[in-house]
Amino acid sequence: MSVDEILRFVQDMQEHSGISITSSNSADRMLTGMSTLAREQNAYLHALVRRAVAVFSIRPLSTGMAEDVTGAIRITNGGQPCDGRGIVEEGEFHYFLADGNAGSVKVFEKGHG
Repeated sequence: MSVDEILRFVQDMQEHSGISITSSNSADRMLTGMSTLAREQNAYLHALVRRAVAVFSIRPLSTGMAEDVTGAIRITNGGQPCDGRGIVEEGEFHYFLADGNAGSVKVFEKGHG
């Protein structure tokens, strides 16, 4: 399937639902020297962001995992307005995955761990 075909499929599904969540994995990479697949994934992700009301990104800390922080969660507006469905409150938070408890995640404002 091409990027356009996948986006049409996603759009068809969105038209039949009140809300949709699309998840994708993306690693930071340089734009030069990217494979065809990487360029297609990049185009797909950018198109999804333009169509989104809100974008949630989760990433590890750039400095590596700390004792009390695993990574960061960022919430930003996408390319579409909320259309009266609420307000996207942008922000960035830290999260911590506790080793001792399977599935235990703590989310907190930066600097308030």
